[in-house]
Amino acid sequence: PNYSTLSNKVVRQIVEHFPNLKVIFLARDPVERVWSHLSMEVHYHQIESFDVTDVDEVNRNLLRRGLLLRSYPSAVVARWKRYVRPERFRIYFFDDLEKNPTELRRSILEFLGADPGKAASRVPADYNSWGRREKLPLTDKVRSHLAQFFKKELKTCAVRLGGAARDWPGRYGFSLLLFLWFCFR
Repeated sequence: PNYSTLSNKVVRQIVEHFPNLKVIFLARDPVERVWSHLSMEVHYHQIESFDVTDVDEVNRNLLRRGLLLRSYPSAVVARWKRYVRPERFRIYFFDDLEKNPTELRRSILEFLGADPGKAASRVPADYNSWGRREKLPLTDKVRSHLAQFFKKELKTCAVRLGGAARDWPGRYGFSLLLFLWFCFR
């Protein structure tokens, strides 16, 4: 999302202009998020198709500023939290959207002050416009490469964001305990 790329100055100006603003951040595992983003860009012809099995080709597409700015949820959350009061900021997780979209919807509506019991719109909570679109195939080799690329961020998210992010490092065989030990010694 574009709000992930906003500078400190712009975030501060937004919050000053809208002091009662409530901010929702939907955090996603950086490996999954970046692959989904690349898939979307290829689908919409924003970037040229590339050999998704070639790590160098993946890196060429990965190392673009706009893509990277969106790929570090811990930094995005920290930026917004500098200016938004804690009671007006919530982190939700894409994992929860996948597991229980109805509950996530209810929680978000409650946070916003809306009535989650009110009849829903014509769009069901589990609607996914991307659900039927084909994503780029992600090989084990490239997945492993992306996991190594985002290793520190996966662990940082686990510590700073909590929630579902605590499980992200383990998906790729990374130990959070060793990370915590090195951080706090």
